[in-house]
Amino acid sequence: ILRPTTDPKCSIMSMAIFDVPGVNKKDVHISVEGQRLSVSVDHKDEHKGEKGKDDTKVHWRERHVGHISRTMQLPNNVDMNSIQANQDNGVLKIHFTKKAADSNVRKITVN
Repeated sequence: ILRPTTDPKCSIMSMAIFDVPGVNKKDVHISVEGQRLSVSVDHKDEHKGEKGKDDTKVHWRERHVGHISRTMQLPNNVDMNSIQANQDNGVLKIHFTKKAADSNVRKITVN
């Protein structure tokens, strides 16, 4: 299984960047289950069975055609309602915001 390349970046406003050249937005599928972000891409063969203008055919293909996917673990403090995705010029950017740190630390007094 091929995986799209990614460059995750973490700060208060975090982002995962995926290269998806030549892929239509409707062929990109993003889901979140628990803390797992999944991106799958269906890269269709637009020239399947076509002949060129001068009746030529493709002899070999160097670009990937088919289904690729990638799953990555999100930080525990991601605000799931903040996740947004944009695709422009073959680059898919998934933005998400981290929640403020919970103050679940409780001090225990020694008796």
